[in-house]
Amino acid sequence: MAERYVWWTKSDIVVATGLPRLVVSVMELGTWDDAHEMLDIVGQQMFLDVLKAQPPEPPKAGLRTFGEG
Repeated sequence: MAERYVWWTKSDIVVATGLPRLVVSVMELGTWDDAHEMLDIVGQQMFLDVLKAQPPEPPKAGLRTFGEG
């Protein structure tokens, strides 16, 4: 799932250091089935921790907003 939902970072790095970012991405972008699979993988407490936490910073490298040249 890491490759699909946090495509801008190598999956091994996401799993090792960015698991909350992955959970957020699956919650935000994922299918119902993917969200349930992620819940089974990381557990209910991780989901609750992510929901209670401040939103993660978006990736900065290579991103542009509309209107930027």
